[in-house]
Amino acid sequence: FLAGKITAVVEEAPEAPAAAVAPAMVPADDFRAYTEEPLTNVRKVIAKAMHASLSEMAQLTLNSSFDATSLLNYRKLLKNKGEAMGLSKVTINDMVLYAVSRVLPNYPEINANLVDNKFRKFAHANIGMAVDTDRGLLVPVIFGSDTLSLAEISQKTKALAGSAREGTLSPDDMSGGSF
Repeated sequence: FLAGKITAVVEEAPEAPAAAVAPAMVPADDFRAYTEEPLTNVRKVIAKAMHASLSEMAQLTLNSSFDATSLLNYRKLLKNKGEAMGLSKVTINDMVLYAVSRVLPNYPEINANLVDNKFRKFAHANIGMAVDTDRGLLVPVIFGSDTLSLAEISQKTKALAGSAREGTLSPDDMSGGSF
């Protein structure tokens, strides 16, 4: 389902994407806000069966692909004219994070955590990004990524990756992710 969304995001070029407006029910700076819904009995049975399958059965990894021509063309445009557009040094990873941040709010069950038999559905897309460091894999969170422009996401990813590699991330920087 991301392929269509990525294509739609890429075709909006060449202007820099505008920041999304935060939902009216949540203050703009409360990116950790969430609601909790208890699991129904059916969901509890499904969760229990899925958990059991993780520990008792061989796991399957599904790999999928899509036509990334539009994404790669947009990346090429940014390499050539990104500075003039205010989008210099934007990576493919930044563009994927941007696309995911726009899709997640449409799927509250995916933009959620399962905690103590409750769905914790987040008001914003708080996306964890993997950073390989000398100390191992760290996952800092880009809070409120659904409210950030592509340029802002790119700046945040670089700052968070730098902090991860320097060892200056706080525990708060690595918790509260919704995805």
